[in-house]
Amino acid sequence: MAYGVFALVRSDAARRTRATKVFAALSVVGFAITVPGELVLILVADKTFDSAATDLASSVFGIGLLIADLGLIGYGVAALRIHHWPARWAALPLIFGAFQLLIVTPAIFVTGFTSFTTYVAIALADLLIAAIGVRLLTTE
Repeated sequence: MAYGVFALVRSDAARRTRATKVFAALSVVGFAITVPGELVLILVADKTFDSAATDLASSVFGIGLLIADLGLIGYGVAALRIHHWPARWAALPLIFGAFQLLIVTPAIFVTGFTSFTTYVAIALADLLIAAIGVRLLTTE
């Protein structure tokens, strides 16, 4: 996902203004933080949800995802404003960021990382990022 978001912010989806550069940077940095966050989560996969190690690992991942989501939302708003991509495509970064922030993150907090609900939410988020990838592959 980190590489896909990097490709998105380098694309022509939104004009390069100061604001879009900031949102793009937030997106890339946020997803870059999730990479070690994912690796740390592997180390605590057998721990209980309330353990200190799990809390620390999920915090690293969660902070990265929060930063990335805020960046994607801002970038998506910018992409919608410039009307370079059709609206249904330009809205994808906004929808993806908002979906992760408002659906995936609460699902993780309420039901845990290994619940069916979380798996479904993550699968839907994966489909959104795949749709962004399709758009990038068909326009670049």
